[in-house]
Amino acid sequence: MIEIELSTALFLFTAFPLLVLFIAWISIDFRNRKKKSDRTKEPQIWSCSICTHVYVDSKHSDISQCPECGSYNKREDADLENPRDV
Repeated sequence: MIEIELSTALFLFTAFPLLVLFIAWISIDFRNRKKKSDRTKEPQIWSCSICTHVYVDSKHSDISQCPECGSYNKREDADLENPRDV
């Protein structure tokens, strides 16, 4: 039989579940970042707020210039990603 001290047993009893949770957290975060980067590779569809012209822009920036009237448009979901810019 293997003899083990109480402090070592408690350490192992808490360390292994924490290690499993940490690995799960890292893998889920990696998958979410991969999905987010896949989404940003697609061309963005913009609608001008002045002339309502719909156009495609693949620069993936938060601000785009309308090819029809030349006005600048801000992406709607940019406010959700960077709330301090508002």
